[in-house]
Amino acid sequence: MTSKEHIDQTFPNGTTSSTLYTPNRKYCVPSMNLRVTLATLLVVLSLVAGQLLFRATAMIWASGRSLFSMPVLTRLIPSLLIYAFATLAWIWVLRAVPLKSAYPFMALAFVLVPLGAHWMFGEAVTPQYWIGTLLIMAGVVITVLAK
Repeated sequence: MTSKEHIDQTFPNGTTSSTLYTPNRKYCVPSMNLRVTLATLLVVLSLVAGQLLFRATAMIWASGRSLFSMPVLTRLIPSLLIYAFATLAWIWVLRAVPLKSAYPFMALAFVLVPLGAHWMFGEAVTPQYWIGTLLIMAGVVITVLAK
């Protein structure tokens, strides 16, 4: 075996890894496969949905309703359940890949939440927002493609 050699492996959960063997060291760096990537995107979309429901909850609560009124609770409880699901799904993702591989996808929430707020609640989206969105998306692409 040479001083540095990559060996690819597939695990029972469907993830793959590229293992770098060096003298006296072994590094295992799993890569994002389609299943893990889709699960990560599901986490992001769940967080977006939860944030939009939190905003809807806040708007109704701010209108003078009690926190424990039915209109508030019918938005708050689903948002908390969505966040609980997203947390469990995120932990599943992190079983398969390192945090540094999956975490850049979370930046998509910074793009999608304001768009959802604009669509659902009429919140303003400025030209600066679009510039920031392009920068975030470029950062995500660069980070995800980095080896």
